[in-house]
Amino acid sequence: MKRLFFFLSLLCLCAHLEAAAPYKNAQGFWVFEIHSFNAKRGDWNKKSNWAQGKVPEGIVRVDIKSGSTVTISRPIAKLGNFNIGIGEPTAKTLVVIEDGAKIDAYTTALPQGYLKGVEGEILMKGGEYTVGNYKEHNGTLDVGFGGTFSGTGRFVISGGKLVAGVKVGSTIANTQNGTFRIEGSAATISTHRQENNFFMLFQSGTLEFALDDKGVSPLDYRQARIWLYDGATVRVDGKNYKGSTKNIPLIRCDLLTVQNIKTEVTGFNTPYTATVSYNEGGATLRITKK
Repeated sequence: MKRLFFFLSLLCLCAHLEAAAPYKNAQGFWVFEIHSFNAKRGDWNKKSNWAQGKVPEGIVRVDIKSGSTVTISRPIAKLGNFNIGIGEPTAKTLVVIEDGAKIDAYTTALPQGYLKGVEGEILMKGGEYTVGNYKEHNGTLDVGFGGTFSGTGRFVISGGKLVAGVKVGSTIANTQNGTFRIEGSAATISTHRQENNFFMLFQSGTLEFALDDKGVSPLDYRQARIWLYDGATVRVDGKNYKGSTKNIPLIRCDLLTVQNIKTEVTGFNTPYTATVSYNEGGATLRITKK
């Protein structure tokens, strides 16, 4: 009898420790158990950095408190909603993704703060990061997206592999603004085959390509569409380029829609000149060395 009681108690404890399964509420929205990273600075895999006293497991919602810096360098459990910048905007919220990291999320909001001045950044140096590659949970990587509050989102990738549908910036003045920046030629940026596999750059959004000595990694969305909307900015920085005359693909996609955007080409020193051209299949940087 004592053994049976012990066994049942153990089962109850395990059930309590296991994350509750996601479910849809009466309005049809998915609800996840919430885990909060409350440390000022630290590693994802350290239990004491989490308000719940344990590293998130199972499909949960993860909130990174405003002003925190978290480093991810190992594979982590599959995530539901990944929200960066929760609470009073005391300082920038930073997520650093390093070699060895592997992240698979339903959605990512950068920042996710319904307060003026919230600032969030993801700095991806390596690893793998996938967002929305599920039939029913095909969310997007939102970088400074949304028109109901005012904040700043910034996604910077210099290495590793990103697979995601992406929305950058807002369509409403004086609300969110976002920057998606590609640094150098080491990273891979592509998308999946689910419904929301597009890349959208809105009015207050900026898409930046910062070349290294050889060139820059392209947005490789050949199975999806890309929209560059009115007021958006595409910026190319060539100050580190040391190569020869060449055409460098910046965007590859199934169909590119370009409205009245701003294109800025900066940093190229003598003897280089550079221009960007657009067509239905993408965008190309033409560099000429005189």
